[in-house]
Amino acid sequence: METPNFINVDLELSSENDLSLIANELKGRIFILDEGFSGSEFSLRFECSLNETQPEPVLKEFIKLIRTLSNEAMALLGSTTQKIVDIGFDSGNQYQFATRISNTLLNELSSLGFEIVITIYPITE
Repeated sequence: METPNFINVDLELSSENDLSLIANELKGRIFILDEGFSGSEFSLRFECSLNETQPEPVLKEFIKLIRTLSNEAMALLGSTTQKIVDIGFDSGNQYQFATRISNTLLNELSSLGFEIVITIYPITE
């Protein structure tokens, strides 16, 4: 039997503009899952787990990293068409799992233009 648990946080960006400046500034400090052009938009996806059991410390680290971007990269971030913070969990098959994200952190994410997505992954045998 598996208990539900936190896995990681993904940061997903979409833009009509090339996002390589942001990728270059964050490269080496966070794991890049995907970077490229698809259809009519550029996309950039990062992943971070930090070996944490709750998402809040990871979200705080994401915000710290975002705040280290140059003015040019922050302007590019501001021009993105989509900014998602995707919090991933294993579903487990026993018990319940609860986590909390503070109002302060929600306000910070919102002020940066991020929306929150929660993804629940099935248990794989």
